[in-house]
Amino acid sequence: MQEEILEYQDKIYDLYNDYSSHGHGGKYYGLDVIYDTTTQNGTFYNKAHVQTFEKDNSRAEFLLSYDTVVACVERQFGPNNCCAQEQYTVGGKYSVTTGRHVKEFLMQNGLDEDTANKIKHGGVYPETKTKEIELEEER
Repeated sequence: MQEEILEYQDKIYDLYNDYSSHGHGGKYYGLDVIYDTTTQNGTFYNKAHVQTFEKDNSRAEFLLSYDTVVACVERQFGPNNCCAQEQYTVGGKYSVTTGRHVKEFLMQNGLDEDTANKIKHGGVYPETKTKEIELEEER
């Protein structure tokens, strides 16, 4: 489990470094509260922000909680700017408050509550498998 969490953290940092180095910076804004019912006053008190980047035919939105990159939604676009593929990545297991930031971010980007809860402490959705692994599982 610890190795998986480190893998997810590395993936988040690699994505962020790639987009910030080779992409075009977009918006940087505070994460609003829409779904979290435990937060008072509808705010995360300026502790959760979203940074967007665009590169080639893709766009990534990164969640920064307490100035640490913790989650990403990456979208690849096909012809006519239609979203062809999207992937949600969470970098690891964080505090309860950061977990709430992550869950809010994932739900605002289209995940249902159950899926957001499953990966909010480290994971990738949808999970990608190689063809070899799929063939082994079928046997």
